[in-house]
Amino acid sequence: MSGSASDDASLTGMAALERAFLTYRAQGLRTPAVPHGLVNRLTHRGADTYTTEVMDLDDAACVAALAAVAATPDQIGFGQIGHGVASWYFCLRLIVGSLAVYVRLNYGGAYGDAEAERAGINAILAQVEELVVAAAEARDSGRLADAERALVVFDVLDGSFWRAGAGQPERVSDDPFTEALDWLQGVG
Repeated sequence: MSGSASDDASLTGMAALERAFLTYRAQGLRTPAVPHGLVNRLTHRGADTYTTEVMDLDDAACVAALAAVAATPDQIGFGQIGHGVASWYFCLRLIVGSLAVYVRLNYGGAYGDAEAERAGINAILAQVEELVVAAAEARDSGRLADAERALVVFDVLDGSFWRAGAGQPERVSDDPFTEALDWLQGVG
């Protein structure tokens, strides 16, 4: 673990993941599950941002576009972003195998309910872990074609939806995680 705040922005790999874990645990938050193959690429980018490459955590449309391209490499980014007294969010971008996820949830700010926001973030992160497993199983079973990725977007600013793969319709939803999970498991 790094000894000074100025060194934190250069943390990589397990040191960055450890910093994220300790920072999030102190706030009562789960740390997003970082796929094993991405841990060595994880970098603490400063403040509370961790990514495998330079990326904008505030761009759901980018994740949707990348999800439609089979050659997009696996990647993850997460952190707290925002400005002012009320515009703060927890964001997660994840593209891994047959799944792409974008999450933007209220977190922080002078007018928020931190306890309720933490509970919501923790619940969503648990659902993301379930989706990763279900998407891999859907690909293995043939429910998702090898070159396809399911996409799930949960965004408090721009709306939530999911789609079964590139070229499939976006399904607007208040609960895209449950609907996508049901579809991936062959229930929906």
